[in-house]
Amino acid sequence: MSLTDVLDHPLVYRTWQAPFARKKLDPVIKSGVLDRVSSVLDVGCGPGTNAPLLTRKNEYVGVDLNPKYIEYARSRYRGEFIVADVTEGLPGGRTFDLVLMNSLMHHLDDEGAGNLLASLGRVVAPEGEIHVLDLVRADSGVPRFMANADRGKYARTPDEWTALVSPWLSVRSSGTYPLGLGPVEIWRMIHMVLAVERGAET
Repeated sequence: MSLTDVLDHPLVYRTWQAPFARKKLDPVIKSGVLDRVSSVLDVGCGPGTNAPLLTRKNEYVGVDLNPKYIEYARSRYRGEFIVADVTEGLPGGRTFDLVLMNSLMHHLDDEGAGNLLASLGRVVAPEGEIHVLDLVRADSGVPRFMANADRGKYARTPDEWTALVSPWLSVRSSGTYPLGLGPVEIWRMIHMVLAVERGAET
């Protein structure tokens, strides 16, 4: 049994992520966006990792490819949870004040990520924001080892992340931050705040 098979089990995945889940969201929390929005689309929601925070005051929809994760989330959290392959693009019809993509795109190759990014204009409200939290491919040390060992094979440098999103979205801000235990940095993450340039939606 591979690591991927083990982590596909919702409880195992949540246990593995538990020490880091809230810390990973710190840049989103500190930005104040959660106080400004009333609806959230959580793309790549996993087994509802972000749901306890994001459903407190908001209309919430979580989307993930893994049916086991979605079943787990539906049984434990309020909100709506949908099984979908986001690399085929997100359907229109509903818009959200905040679109969150937390540790999703390092699992997607450039084509799949591009299909997703190109579709975001259909789901972001006119004054809405897109927040991306994802894995940085580090140069050395523990963060490099952990990025290479991750199930996602598409960790990117900050410049590569910018190049990936720029054809589709405007980058309002971007910065990296450490994620680890105490003073030990285990991963290097990027937080990007993106916006749709109206008229460019597909």
